[in-house]
Amino acid sequence: MKYSAVILAGGQNSRFGGFDKAMVRVFGIRMVDRVIAELQKVISEIIIVSNSPEKFTYHTGVIIISDLIENAGPLGGLHAALKIATGDAVFLVSCDMPFIHHEIIERQILEFEKSGRKVLIPRHGEFMEPMHAVVSAGISPELGEYLAHSGKWKLIDFLIQQEPAIWTPGIETEYHNPFTNINSYYELEKSGLYGSLAVLGFGNSVQEKNLDIASELGKMIATSGWGIVVGNSEGIFRSVSVAAIQEGGLAKIVYSREDIAGDVSSWPLKEELPDVKSKRKRIAETSDCAVVIGGGDGTAELIHEFTARKKRVFILKRSGGITDQSFPGAIYVNHVREAIDMIKKSS
Repeated sequence: MKYSAVILAGGQNSRFGGFDKAMVRVFGIRMVDRVIAELQKVISEIIIVSNSPEKFTYHTGVIIISDLIENAGPLGGLHAALKIATGDAVFLVSCDMPFIHHEIIERQILEFEKSGRKVLIPRHGEFMEPMHAVVSAGISPELGEYLAHSGKWKLIDFLIQQEPAIWTPGIETEYHNPFTNINSYYELEKSGLYGSLAVLGFGNSVQEKNLDIASELGKMIATSGWGIVVGNSEGIFRSVSVAAIQEGGLAKIVYSREDIAGDVSSWPLKEELPDVKSKRKRIAETSDCAVVIGGGDGTAELIHEFTARKKRVFILKRSGGITDQSFPGAIYVNHVREAIDMIKKSS
């Protein structure tokens, strides 16, 4: 049998604050790119269904289409894909499942062929996984009728109606769970980062060059697969966080109302502490290392928090404020890329 793969990349992305979840980076790689790379080991025809197809045009050899029926959710995406798929059956997956594994897909396809059914759905633990199903292309007319007349939009309802084969794969321990969804920044923090990196520096009266450096740093951190933790909402902190989020990464703010007056709504993850001392302690406890771009006395206190825990602190030379001082245990760099290169080697 010949197979096509269908990646559903729709949805409102509300849990990512409107940012397209397909472009969120898991361990530094966009989720949709991770899914495509694993599918290409098994299936040659890959179809992405998205109502923002222009976002995926950087991919070659991938078919990009939009729904034919609006607001029909995953069923609408499957319906549109079956209209053009050349395979005898399709493997269906969501763009927010970055840990799919080609060996499990191969095993699932064999089980589908042995079953003689029109649909095969995996079961993992107590749950069926309809977004990891194999579906016969022959159900396309039936799906069209279902969408036109049933008034139901849940994928699982339609697939169960097909009397599917149910398959329990038995996930090997060396794999990430292939059925894991990364559909919020909380889940990204929990399952899709190498660790967290604190960025320290000026919140006010920041030189333009340092804002540019912070923006460059945010992009590098995101593409390297790390998350960012900051302790304030303006200056260096906002610049690095905005850049990281726009590049598909994660930025978290840990703050105290004692020393912050700015708006924190831009940060997808927030943690408020009762006072400055507990804020600094929390940042040092939860971050693996720190990069310093300028800063004053508060930054110096945080550097001491990190070095006391024997955590690495990278200080950008000549970036102003306390960076001209000597901090025992800190590592001084000429460019933030030096810091990122050393951090990447440890991940």
